[in-house]
Amino acid sequence: MPKNDYYVAWWNVENLFDTAKSRSRSAKLKRVLKGELKGWTAKVLKAKLARLAEVIRYMHDGKGPDLLGVCEVENLKVMEKLVKAIKLKNRDYGIAHHDCEDGRGIDVAFIYDKKVFRAKEQFSHEVVKRFATRDIFQVNFETVKGKHDLIVIGNHWPSRIGGEKDSAPYRMLAAETLSYWMERITEIKGKGAAVLIMGDFNDEPDDYSLKDYANSTRSTDQVMSARSVPRLFNLMWPLCSADDGNDGS
Repeated sequence: MPKNDYYVAWWNVENLFDTAKSRSRSAKLKRVLKGELKGWTAKVLKAKLARLAEVIRYMHDGKGPDLLGVCEVENLKVMEKLVKAIKLKNRDYGIAHHDCEDGRGIDVAFIYDKKVFRAKEQFSHEVVKRFATRDIFQVNFETVKGKHDLIVIGNHWPSRIGGEKDSAPYRMLAAETLSYWMERITEIKGKGAAVLIMGDFNDEPDDYSLKDYANSTRSTDQVMSARSVPRLFNLMWPLCSADDGNDGS
C-alpha cells in the first residue's frame, strides 16, 4: 500500500429496512418482518436516512469517509437511498452489496468513494450452519492512486441472543470461516496482501472467537512471524479492558 491516509469506518445502522411496501422484498420476508415493519413508513425511513447521512457527512472532519462498511441493511435499493441522502459535493460514492440468506434479510454492504477506490470483484463466503446466517462479504478494491490492491471483508457475526455461552459456538464458526478465507487469500495473493477486516463481531477482542478462531492478536510480531495460518492484528485492543501484558495468542 502507498503511504497515503484513508478514512475508513464501520457502522451497524440497525434495521435499515426499505419501505413497508417494498417491491424487492420476497413473500417469505414479508411474513417474517410483518411485525417489525409495523409503523415503518416512507416518512420514518426518510427521517432515519437523514440522521444517518448527517453523521456520515460529519466523519473525517466533514469530508465524509473514503470507505464505510455497514450492516443491517435490507437491500441495494435502501443503500442507494442512503448514498443519495449523504449529499457531499466532493464525493462520488459507489456501493458494493450482496443479498445474503439471513432470516431477517439484513445484509452487509460498503460505500466507497469511486475517486479513491475501484471495486474489482466481490465474493460472499457462506457460514455453514443448520439454518441460514449472514455471509462474510469480501470486496477486492484497487486504489485509484497507485493501483494497489486492498481486500476488505465485512462481517456481521451471530448475536448473543440466547446467552453468551450458548451462542458463542456460532461466532466461533463464523471466525473459523473467516480464518479459512484468510488462508486462501494468502495462498492466492501472497503473505504481503493488504487485508482489512471490519464488522460487528458481537464479541470482544479477547473472546475465543476472535483470538483463537479468527487468529487475531495485538502483537505485530506474531502477525509478521505467522507461518501457515495468517494472524490478524486487532486494532481494537487499545480500547479493550484487557491488561497490558501478552495476550497469549
